[in-house]
Amino acid sequence: MNEAQKIMRISELALKCFSENFESYGKIMHFPKNYCEEASSILLLFLRNDGIDQFELIKGTDLLNNHHFWLQSHDYIIDLTAHQFEGIEFPYIFLKRTDYPLTNKFVVQKKVSIDDNWQYLKNLTHRIKKIFYEKYYA
Repeated sequence: MNEAQKIMRISELALKCFSENFESYGKIMHFPKNYCEEASSILLLFLRNDGIDQFELIKGTDLLNNHHFWLQSHDYIIDLTAHQFEGIEFPYIFLKRTDYPLTNKFVVQKKVSIDDNWQYLKNLTHRIKKIFYEKYYA
């Protein structure tokens, strides 16, 4: 399996895992809605655990100061929560950066690090990582 196939496999399995295991908090948080930072951060960890380090966590901001997170390499985008936005029907895995439709909505604010001080993300990461490697990426 080449690196692109590995990235696709990990991303697709992570999407399935997140869809089935992220908790829902009413209308506010129901995967993919409002789970962009969590999904992108945890996927980035999964990729790095497999030796794939070409992606970075990106934070974008729109005109209303709303934020969105996704993964980006020099050439590609992985956005497992893109389909939370109107007019987007599915997540993006290995989409060419030039084809990413959210570029028109979110301006890249900066490349960011995974928030190590966010206890909720730490707890979620620990739980989802265990489930992912036991049930999905075994």
